Amino acid sequence: MNELAITVRVRGATAKMLEELVEKGYYSTKAEALRAGILHLAEEYGMIGSPVYYRRMLKSEIGRQIKHEEIEKVLEEIEE
Repeated sequence: MNELAITVRVRGATAKMLEELVEKGYYSTKAEALRAGILHLAEEYGMIGSPVYYRRMLKSEIGRQIKHEEIEKVLEEIEE
């Protein structure tokens, strides 16, 4: 698994939006909100599919609804 630690400075409206995303409970931390933003950009530029796409794809492969916990377990096994 790749890992990258970075320092990001945000000011003005961008900083305010980031704080509001956390204050309103959309994300637990500012770092989580930034990670979600990166994933959204990757989806927008066609680098990854949407979570809904992957759930549908998995469901069609195994023929049943998949629980979030099952997906997390498989992903953890892949990363090990």
